[in-house]
Amino acid sequence: MFNAKVEASNINKRGYSSVAFGAKPINKELAMSIKANLLSDSVHTADLFCHATPDEDAFNSLSVIKNWLKRNGKEVSVCLKNGDVRGLLGAGLMLFNKKKTEEPADRSIILDFNDSSRFTKAAKKLFEKIPKDTIFGFDHHKTNATSVDAKNLYIDDTAKSCCGVVYRFFEALEENIPQSDRKKLFCGLISDYKKSGLIKVTCKKDVYKVEKTEKLCNDENSLEVFEKLQESLSEDDKISVYKHLDVLANMPKKMRALREDLLEDFSFSLGKRLAYMYIPADSISWRNLGMDNSKTSELMKDLRNRMLSPNLNDDETIPARLRKNADNLKAVISFYRVSPKDDVYQMSITSKDGYALKLIDYVRDNLIPDLEGGGHANRAGARIRSLENADVFKFINSFMIADEELAKLEAEENNQKEQ
Repeated sequence: MFNAKVEASNINKRGYSSVAFGAKPINKELAMSIKANLLSDSVHTADLFCHATPDEDAFNSLSVIKNWLKRNGKEVSVCLKNGDVRGLLGAGLMLFNKKKTEEPADRSIILDFNDSSRFTKAAKKLFEKIPKDTIFGFDHHKTNATSVDAKNLYIDDTAKSCCGVVYRFFEALEENIPQSDRKKLFCGLISDYKKSGLIKVTCKKDVYKVEKTEKLCNDENSLEVFEKLQESLSEDDKISVYKHLDVLANMPKKMRALREDLLEDFSFSLGKRLAYMYIPADSISWRNLGMDNSKTSELMKDLRNRMLSPNLNDDETIPARLRKNADNLKAVISFYRVSPKDDVYQMSITSKDGYALKLIDYVRDNLIPDLEGGGHANRAGARIRSLENADVFKFINSFMIADEELAKLEAEENNQKEQ
């Protein structure tokens, strides 16, 4: 059995490829070991997991692994509900073999996360019974104190997409990926690359244009995976993906109303380094939209990305009053209730210069010690398990306090440097 928790910081220790960019090629011996274990004759069943409120990257990486296992004769259960993935690419066509028992499968595979706090409630209950040596997975998030305790996770925390990591797995195996699965990988990749500022996708008169940013061009492996997947797809498939991910083009009336409400209530912290959208826990309109789901999540991500875009001044979909206040903006947060069934209130944050995790770490270290949270340096989230007004306002206010205190610390550091 191998120990495949391979992070950027320890790949050299294992003797595997050490390239200083994301989505590194996977060592063939390691990939073959993973394949041999998952496709062993003694393995008949597999459970697949991705994080709560899955996005395109999580769902499509899961879908591709599911299809691969099924092609190789394995019985696969997807530990998700149809409502969890509504609106994601191919979700309406996916034939779910939902988990019907409370007993673990022969293998359990997690995709696009490693933090145990990001399981759905039902999945977390099942996962507690699973033997550690039967847990496998592919991910691109850093580990933390609440990470899954398992040996066989392949984690490339420099990769910008889990779909990119899954692509590298099949590349190492030298296995052909069916075109429908390549389209899924491309969709997850494009979705996460947009969030990370690696590409810009624009549409004028129904013509989509994809621009590689300097950030992508300086990331050799992320660029290589993007170009390989892009070149392998037909124009129709690529346009289909771009159109599917175009938030504004696919927005129904109720979602447009939500967007207008969010923009109207958009607020800035004292120093205007932090902006935020706040949806009350008892909001009826939020409840009627299904609360946190693939559509509402993409809408809020789109707004956060637009507010932090260097081209914000040219974005006429954002009100002028917000554009003129965004010069010093370092992060944008969405605050919202997750589900009508759970007492969970959450924040999702997009930032520049690693500010997202700095804010979360400050809050945890100084204000809310039991805060659940983590993610990427510039894309992360945190939550509390309470809907009480006092707890919600403390949660929100803690990030305003953290912003002010971090601003003071940065000012002090700059003064010391000048002296």
